[in-house]
Amino acid sequence: MRILLLTQWFDPEPNFKGLVFAKALQSAGYEVEVITGFPNYPDGKVYPGYKIKWRQQENMEGVKVTRVYLFSSYDNSAIKRILNYVSFATSACLYGLLSMLGCTL
Repeated sequence: MRILLLTQWFDPEPNFKGLVFAKALQSAGYEVEVITGFPNYPDGKVYPGYKIKWRQQENMEGVKVTRVYLFSSYDNSAIKRILNYVSFATSACLYGLLSMLGCTL
């Protein structure tokens, strides 16, 4: 069985330990793929080694991780915070739809 984890926050960010969860699912025999944003929590700055772009794929300890575009901001602006959430949701949906249609991304 295949499982898709769709989460805006994923390792190496400090709050959600999704990699541990994904690896546990793999150990139970599931095929796991993650769609997430570029790591920027909690201060809104993209982590070293990452650069925001349309898509980046990586393998983290055997787990396929696809990072999609998001507008990075965690200041006091409600508009910028909304843009952060909406941009991730939109990018993840577009990536998912195009992947289902067999488009090469």
